Amino acid sequence: MPVVGLPDCTRIQIPGADPLTGRTAQLYALLKAENIPIPDHYDAPSLGVVEENLRLKLQTFRLGDVLLASCACEAQSDLILNLESRLNRTRGDIYDGFDWACLMPEFKGDPAYAQACAIQKTYFDPADPLNATTVPGENFAPEAIARVRAQVHNDARGWDLPANALTAGSENADITKLWGNFTREEIQDLNAPGYRLAVGVGHAGDYNGYTVSYREYQSRDSYRKALTSYGPHTADYMATRLVRMAASMQGGAALSGELLDPLAAIDEVRQQIMSTTVGALSGAAFDAWNAGLPNDSGTPEPLQQPAAITRFNAAHFQWRGGSTAVDNPRVRVERESAPGVWLPHADQSGEVPVRVEFPDGLPGVLRTYTGMQEWIWSASYEAYTAFPARMGSTAPGSYRFCVEGESRQGFATVPYAFCSEPFAVSVWDGIAIATPQVTLDEVRFDVADIVYPRSYEGSPFPFVSDNGEARICDPCSFRPWARRGQFQRAELQVTRASGTTETFAASCDAQGKGCKVGVSLGTGDKARIRAYDQDGNTGTHIVR
Repeated sequence: MPVVGLPDCTRIQIPGADPLTGRTAQLYALLKAENIPIPDHYDAPSLGVVEENLRLKLQTFRLGDVLLASCACEAQSDLILNLESRLNRTRGDIYDGFDWACLMPEFKGDPAYAQACAIQKTYFDPADPLNATTVPGENFAPEAIARVRAQVHNDARGWDLPANALTAGSENADITKLWGNFTREEIQDLNAPGYRLAVGVGHAGDYNGYTVSYREYQSRDSYRKALTSYGPHTADYMATRLVRMAASMQGGAALSGELLDPLAAIDEVRQQIMSTTVGALSGAAFDAWNAGLPNDSGTPEPLQQPAAITRFNAAHFQWRGGSTAVDNPRVRVERESAPGVWLPHADQSGEVPVRVEFPDGLPGVLRTYTGMQEWIWSASYEAYTAFPARMGSTAPGSYRFCVEGESRQGFATVPYAFCSEPFAVSVWDGIAIATPQVTLDEVRFDVADIVYPRSYEGSPFPFVSDNGEARICDPCSFRPWARRGQFQRAELQVTRASGTTETFAASCDAQGKGCKVGVSLGTGDKARIRAYDQDGNTGTHIVR
């Protein structure tokens, strides 16, 4: 198994790092031509350097017709797309891996790979300007391209049989016999129907390093190849086992044992002993360190109360809390459902971001460990019209922040809890209305296209701002705001000189254009137009 950075062609003067030359190259080529299983790569154990285990930990979770499959790795797109295509409900749409020849005019028309190129195009359309790229490499001879395509598309079935243990790491000179990227085995081959949605998950439960496909592994030495920690067929091992695990969860073929299962059982015992030992030793040290922490400066209390807001803005609450050594505040937003009755409304699962002002530089470190650092925490809550609408927009009403945390006081860690003062959330009132035309018996006007604000100012999170990107604005807001509203209705409110008030519905088209109200405005009468969108947001224009 490769060690970090090994193999890596940039590490010169390491044996094997540079191309073979002279008699060594001749001997190597001769042995390969005779199909003697000379490994194509040199390997070294990586346990304790990259991995914590002698085995791969793979996981599948079934949620009805949805499957989550984890390789516990930094998977490249070939692995994920192959896995998902083998787990779906469609037979014959396996994605083998990226084939550069599909982008080359002299090779893309090969009928043997027409279906593979068509499948690839559904993921990577070369006509899309965002995918404009040149084909890398220097050797575009037909025989070289044929080998590349075999590495991508050949069936990998059989490389992991015990009989092939000596040859699995050595590529056959005959391209019809080499093992390609992935085993051509779909979930239907295992008597399971497949999933409506299959999702490949990385970095879950363990870490098995980067994982590149066989073709990527063979093409060149690189950092990601060096971290593909179980050899050239690692990606296929992961994807094929995950497919079989997923099939067994749908009533398909039962999982069969692995040849190295006894070694895996021993390794599990080893890891449990190591984890328990390290945990016991570090736990005692951690408790001793906690006991010696200094007091936090000041007692926990609110410092800045939230202000009333409209949608497309955010309320902010600031308080003094404890240090990050002991405090990880639990913050929620509550909504007043009836006078004096507060119900949980939002929490830190994505709706209420929280931050702390960290100590600054060496003086800050000194203040922290001498009990002079004041820990200022902030939380925000955004109100908005949602997109998609099913996620639910922020309802007008009265809200408040509530905080629970811990602080060091009297050389002990003590809890604190309090709520902010209530703050009001109201609908957005920014719908624009063009200057109306008033005649003797009619008022005419247009409602402008309803475009919502993209961001807001005054956030305690300094990165919240409008970056001006038309496609997507990452830092504009935390929550999924709608970009545009749909005109719903408009009305004219008239207050007569006598003091009576009348409201007249306007007749408009679906976009709020060509609105008109049949009404006569007399001397001393006052009038204003109000427009509404589908979510109750409004705009007002004073006629007179």
